[in-house]
Amino acid sequence: SKAIVDGNLKLILGLIWTLILHYSISMPMWDEEEDEEVKQKTPKQRLLGWIQNKLPQLPVTNFSRDWQSGRALGALVDSCAPGAGLGDVEVIIQDPNGKKDTADVQLEDKGSSTYRCTYKPTMEGVYTIFITFAGCQIPKSPYTVTIGQAKLDVNFTGPAKGYAVKDLDIIDNLENSYTVKYTSVQQGNLGVNVTYGGDHIPKSPFPVGIAPTLDLSKIKVSGLGDKVEVGKDQEFTVKSKAAGGQGKVATKITGPSNKSVPCKVEPGLSPDNSTVKFIPREEGPYEVDVTYDGVPVPGSPFPVEAVPPTNPSKVKAFGPGLKGGNVGAPAPFTIDSKGAGQGGLGLTVEGPCEAKIECLDNGDGTCSVNYLPTQHGEYNINILFADKHIPGSPFKAKIEPCFDPTKVTCSGPGLKQAQVGQAGTFNVDCSNAGSAELTIEIISDSGMQAEVHIQDNGDGTYTITYIALYPGIYTITIKYGGQMVPNFPSKLQVKPAVDTSGVKFYGPGVEGKGVFREATTGFNVDA
Repeated sequence: SKAIVDGNLKLILGLIWTLILHYSISMPMWDEEEDEEVKQKTPKQRLLGWIQNKLPQLPVTNFSRDWQSGRALGALVDSCAPGAGLGDVEVIIQDPNGKKDTADVQLEDKGSSTYRCTYKPTMEGVYTIFITFAGCQIPKSPYTVTIGQAKLDVNFTGPAKGYAVKDLDIIDNLENSYTVKYTSVQQGNLGVNVTYGGDHIPKSPFPVGIAPTLDLSKIKVSGLGDKVEVGKDQEFTVKSKAAGGQGKVATKITGPSNKSVPCKVEPGLSPDNSTVKFIPREEGPYEVDVTYDGVPVPGSPFPVEAVPPTNPSKVKAFGPGLKGGNVGAPAPFTIDSKGAGQGGLGLTVEGPCEAKIECLDNGDGTCSVNYLPTQHGEYNINILFADKHIPGSPFKAKIEPCFDPTKVTCSGPGLKQAQVGQAGTFNVDCSNAGSAELTIEIISDSGMQAEVHIQDNGDGTYTITYIALYPGIYTITIKYGGQMVPNFPSKLQVKPAVDTSGVKFYGPGVEGKGVFREATTGFNVDA
């Protein structure tokens, strides 16, 4: 009796077992048990059979291993006296530093009053686990658990037999984080199994779709011009046939103010095409970034210029070539289309001959134009923008003959000296100088002008005849096309006229005396 008062558990349980053994176990313990079965089984076998009858949902086959977890004992108490095992289960976890925290306790099986307790260790070392039921410590509580460094493991399952990946590398970042790198060798659905300490982490295994090898050279972007109209719907296509990968097309558009421009990527007419739509809202430069499976496609980012709506009246043209020029010389002018919007530029030059046209885009909304006329005359210059004439078009330009005064040459005795009243002559050769007007002026130092006559020989050469009426030094000025020719102006000396009235002739040769055939004769001149 003292052992019962003192609560000697071992003696109390032994007493109960003796009572059951001698007074209960020898009689049928449940309705289905027959007297013959009682006689054939030992008391221990009968007790095990009785427990199995009470707990059909639990596999109890012995009194050692199957009782260690406490599940069988709790279920037996609840079966014999329902409600007697009710109570709150509380689990306190104490870490190696002595810090305590309440674990998460969930009722797993109501029939067996089984609870699942979970907690997450935050460090290595010895943890102490306190378990109470209905406010009282259960037998053997507290428990001690040694926590070591858990191992991260990653393995893969592929759609086909054999290795699913290669070059697997698990990198410990030393901050309770890891970086996993691998190369897939199979195409299709890949399962990534991640375990930590032998248990799957949340959401593991992870499904990963492995697409065919990416070939960006197959990506084509079409319909995206370098100039678009402000406020107008824009659309272009990304073609990805045979490009492999997962086929995800993404676009990011940045406007002139460095702000993101809304855009929409939609499926195209075929599975390998994607359509991108956007509306530029302001004038200026844009950048269109196009990626395929997160990788920029060839040529990305694409530069695009947003221009105002088309307005040919805002196009201006200016320059000397719109008014005239010279044969064989480039006639330049400039076209300014800033602010005129988007439109094609048309340019033609009509005249006596076909003129070669060169146009250079300056990249700032202007272009420099040169045309080369090979014949003189009047030319019409037509400038169209978006198929409409700009203000002032067609322009009329007068092309003058082309000449080079440096190629004019002069020769003849009349360039150096002459005599009053007598004609002086010289030649001017303009055959290599082109077509222009030849002008000649001969003036004395006293301002007296000689009379000059220019005879066109029809082959580019001229014969010049002049008569000076007064002696002295004269200046010869020769111009071709209004420009001085080489070696001019030059000086000319004009001598006085000769008086022959005082000249006398005498002698047999003029008098006719003593002159014989085949005989030498002579006469005298007295000037």
